[in-house]
Amino acid sequence: VYTEPVASDLKELDEDEVGIRFARANLTELVARVRLLKQVKFLTNRDRRVAAVVSLEYYERAERALAIVEQHPQLRAQLDADT
Repeated sequence: VYTEPVASDLKELDEDEVGIRFARANLTELVARVRLLKQVKFLTNRDRRVAAVVSLEYYERAERALAIVEQHPQLRAQLDADT
C-alpha cells in the first residue's frame, strides 16, 4: 500500500548526499528536486559516494563540454591527469 511521504520523512533530501535505500523509496521526489530545483544529489552506499543524480539538461551540457575538451589535446591531457 502506497502512502505519501510525510515532510519530515523527506528531510534527507535537503542534503547533497542521499542513501541509495532512501533514494529508491523516494525516487519521485528525488527526481523532482533534481529536475525542477536544478539540484545535484549524490547517492551513497555505506557513507561513500557511488553515483550522482543530475537533470537531463545538466547531463547534456556536461556531455557537450566533454566533447569540446576531448578535441583539444592539452585539455584532454589535463582531464586525464585529474582522474
